[in-house]
Amino acid sequence: MSNILDNRNQLWVAALSSILILTMTVADFAAAKFVDFGFVVTPAGALLFAVVFVVRDMLHKMVGAAFVTRIILIGVVANLAIAAFMYLMTFIPAPSFRPSVNFDAVFRMSLGIVIGSEIATMISQWVNTVVYQKLWEKDWSSYARTFLSNLVSLPVDAFFFVIIAFSIMPLILGGNVLGVDGAIARIVSGSTLFKLAIILALTPLVSLAPTNNEAVFNK
Repeated sequence: MSNILDNRNQLWVAALSSILILTMTVADFAAAKFVDFGFVVTPAGALLFAVVFVVRDMLHKMVGAAFVTRIILIGVVANLAIAAFMYLMTFIPAPSFRPSVNFDAVFRMSLGIVIGSEIATMISQWVNTVVYQKLWEKDWSSYARTFLSNLVSLPVDAFFFVIIAFSIMPLILGGNVLGVDGAIARIVSGSTLFKLAIILALTPLVSLAPTNNEAVFNK
């Protein structure tokens, strides 16, 4: 990174990387709750995961695909470690004067959600990176790269996340299984549309990140 960025831009990258990892973590655990806006049902984490996609594109613009992939891997490993630790804590008895029924219920469910989220993140971010990189190499605008790469990768993220987190992992770890029916379809479509709307609103922020034309070669 030091070969292609000056000190000021390295601060940009450090800040955006921190925001990316922190937002991934909060979004993963927030996904334990569904929110119903009437016409849209989505995991609460979708509110923040839209930010993850936009920040990812800002980093890609500055330092290239290879660096972004490493940051996402750091976030994935950190989130899995946190979720595993919290899951293990639910099996340690709590004192009678401070029961942990709600804690245990939430964090036993959260491990499966985080696993599903990280698998979906790895797949969708790979799709996002490939599309963004191809458009960049063809000199498409920053706005077009961000919008189109997210348009393609968002449905991928929503599909794999909902199926793995709420249909497959509960069979392995225990919990309520959502059937592959209207509920799943409503959540996948709702999550995709909700994140896309937020990304449309936030995409102009990508222009705030300094452009580094050398980063296109950092694959």
